[in-house]
Amino acid sequence: NCTIYLISDNSPNEEEVFNRFYNHKTLNCVVLKSLERKGPGNARNIGIKNSYGEFIFFLDFDDFLSL
Repeated sequence: NCTIYLISDNSPNEEEVFNRFYNHKTLNCVVLKSLERKGPGNARNIGIKNSYGEFIFFLDFDDFLSL
């Protein structure tokens, strides 16, 4: 069981990445939005504040995770 948090910081590349994950039928995805574009540190802090799991992985749009 895992939840994937997609945190929007209004970057230009995010829509394609969000659609790839959010439309996947077997993934549990939550979309969180930042009102301002403050960079990856702010997006990660939003993810940390909203997560409740035992493990946290930080991935940017150009990263790849194979499970």
